[in-house]
Amino acid sequence: KESLEIYRELHYVGGLLSLLFESGCMVQGQEDNEQAATLFTEALVLAQEADDQNTLAHALAGLGGVAGARGRPEQAALLLGASESIFNALGVEIFSLSHHRLVDYNRWVANTRSQLDEAAFKAVWAIGRSMTLEQAVALALVENS
Repeated sequence: KESLEIYRELHYVGGLLSLLFESGCMVQGQEDNEQAATLFTEALVLAQEADDQNTLAHALAGLGGVAGARGRPEQAALLLGASESIFNALGVEIFSLSHHRLVDYNRWVANTRSQLDEAAFKAVWAIGRSMTLEQAVALALVENS
């Protein structure tokens, strides 16, 4: 919390983006989905302002994880699919810059998958993958405001 405050005061966007995402993962892992949504949403907004698509993809995935934990598997699949699409467009593997968080991502996907039958999961995931960046961000912001 202190680091977040310091980074905000210093307007250190790079450090803040990373710390917001990491903190979101930690509290989401402790099943504090409200706080996780707040942190991931802040990361999403800042990443959009900074045109940091890598962090934006991470934040969308985090919000997908929160949606799945909240029992909203369709929203989760859309956001996770959109996140995957952004990583692919950037030409990087999913969570390649934060391998230690790949476990979280895999858990989010597995949780979402467990709430839908396979055909529904694949269909909604494909829709998420076809969303524009603007559509995915708008969906995440509307659902988490």
